[in-house]
Amino acid sequence: GSIGVYAGNTAGGTAVHAEGNATQARDKGGFVKAMAYIDPFRLAAEYVVHCYNSQPGGNASSTAPCGITVTRTWDGIYTIDFGFKVENRFISLTPRGHYGDSAGGGNGLRTGIVSSVIGNKVTVAFSQRDDPETTSDTAFYIIVY
Repeated sequence: GSIGVYAGNTAGGTAVHAEGNATQARDKGGFVKAMAYIDPFRLAAEYVVHCYNSQPGGNASSTAPCGITVTRTWDGIYTIDFGFKVENRFISLTPRGHYGDSAGGGNGLRTGIVSSVIGNKVTVAFSQRDDPETTSDTAFYIIVY
């Protein structure tokens, strides 16, 4: 029942530690507001594999889908709705995938861009690094600060 956040001040000690979920008002800086590992090779209802969302609170903040919905609009193009305003937040996007296999001979990396951030939603697109005109599916990490 007590406050579970403290600051450390010893050399090599903890700067900030939270016992349980750390939340922060959306308009404040510092903590991650939301993050997810998204795998579009699963069923649509299971796209959000691992996640954290500081806004819903309780178990909903760290139990997939964490109040996050993902819509695949085309090969490699996704809209992620975080359920809270993200348009004035910093977004970090990391593709997690290669294209091709040993049979097809492909070994290129995927690149990803944040194509729009409007209200609660972030739209991202992924393509093959050597063919940026062709979007293609890949798993990815997205973080909202």
